[in-house]
Amino acid sequence: MNRILKEALVYNDQKALKHLSKFVAKWVRDQLEDLHVRNDVMDDQAMPEINRQIRNGIYNALYILSNSAMDSECLKLAVDTEQRIPEYWEDPVLDIYLEKNRQQLDSVELKFESSFLNEQLHAENIYRLPGTSFIRSKSILELPDMDTEMRKKNLNKISAHLRREGYSYDPDKDAYVKPLKFNI
Repeated sequence: MNRILKEALVYNDQKALKHLSKFVAKWVRDQLEDLHVRNDVMDDQAMPEINRQIRNGIYNALYILSNSAMDSECLKLAVDTEQRIPEYWEDPVLDIYLEKNRQQLDSVELKFESSFLNEQLHAENIYRLPGTSFIRSKSILELPDMDTEMRKKNLNKISAHLRREGYSYDPDKDAYVKPLKFNI
């Protein structure tokens, strides 16, 4: 669960973000269902309580996700919530303006400060994984026109340059990512 949260919020992985949205929506929906059962009707007077339930549902879902690796109760709740997400729920969609923004972000040309990395990008030895901010390098066997020792040196150099530009390696994705910085 923590991996999905990290991929969605820090690495901007769209698939993980959609999954996280369903998880949060399920928790919020259950909160609203409880409110509906208690009040039998949702009208304008119920809006303060509805708003409170939405906020609490989102907070509860994020709390569970962020603590599921450390706390067995949170892990149990996370697994239970995952299992209760209906199969028929479609992936969430961005509104038209945010979808346009996402497409623009996906089409932004990747540029590095390092001329070496830009050369590797142009040679397609490194590439961005579609729909994410992950940078992956070709494997040692995929690098062309080099003996094994040169391939190793090239991959080490790619790694060193990416790290200098603020990227870190994520073994789960076998890729590099530049985490977002939040000013909280």
